[in-house]
Amino acid sequence: MRRSVILLTLLAVPLTAAGFPPVVTKSFTPPMVGVNQVSTLTITLTNPNPFSLFGASIADNFPPGLVNAGPFPGTGSSTCAGAIVFAGPNALSMVNGTIPANGSCTLTAPVLSASPGLYQNDTGSLFTGAGTSLGGGSATLTVVPASQIPTLSELTLALLCVALCAAGLSRT
Repeated sequence: MRRSVILLTLLAVPLTAAGFPPVVTKSFTPPMVGVNQVSTLTITLTNPNPFSLFGASIADNFPPGLVNAGPFPGTGSSTCAGAIVFAGPNALSMVNGTIPANGSCTLTAPVLSASPGLYQNDTGSLFTGAGTSLGGGSATLTVVPASQIPTLSELTLALLCVALCAAGLSRT
């Protein structure tokens, strides 16, 4: 009788899987834009464990001068299953996401700035039902006057085309 009470007690205790903490990385694409040009902010949530992480929540407050480029209140999306995304004019957050086993998912938003400068953007930690990341992600967006955005000249494009065509022909 005593063994069955202990066994039933053990079965009633929720088991938590010990594993590696999730990893948060961040990027801007492109990393340099002109004033009022859009860059895509991407927060990648990586799960190095052989089991899914449920209840993933993360918040990202933009630095002053960086804003969500979507229509009010903001635009944001996630590839994390079940995620609820909140996109405001100066922040992006997600709750209730699932990060797949041995995989990753993303949280994205279009951003821009009306002023030139370096905009370092840091997220908070990622929280899940099985643990917390060791820190957040960080990336810097460079915003320059539109006249400083490098462009390819017509001659450069023509030479690139010739080089690519020559490389393709040499393989056949």
